[in-house]
Amino acid sequence: LTQFILTPELFADSMKVSQAGITFIKRCKKEGHTVYGLSNWDADSFEIIKKNHPELFDLFDGIVVSAHVHANKPHESIYQILLNTYQLEAHNCWFIDDQKENIAAAQKLGINAILHQQDFHNVASKIKAYQKIN
Repeated sequence: LTQFILTPELFADSMKVSQAGITFIKRCKKEGHTVYGLSNWDADSFEIIKKNHPELFDLFDGIVVSAHVHANKPHESIYQILLNTYQLEAHNCWFIDDQKENIAAAQKLGINAILHQQDFHNVASKIKAYQKIN
């Protein structure tokens, strides 16, 4: 039996930044949208990841990290903290996440949400298709 201890440093080193994700965020910004991060990271790992990948974190207009606000997804309070902190209206926001329960929680608050589990190439077309239906 092998034992493995996941330290903040090991967790941070395991993170891979998606170039398609960065391209998607840059496209959103170019089109005039603001982009916010909402994450369930611990404080130590977040600081290491932020230091290791400034090219990603510099793109965000704001970030809410669960460790800093003592709440996490999919609990309603973390979504409310994001909305309140940045004075956002739920119906004007799009939440993209890879967990169904996080999508459902955002939608309960009136946030537009889309499940994303592959790459970022289809996200924009999924959002546009959703907007045409509604």
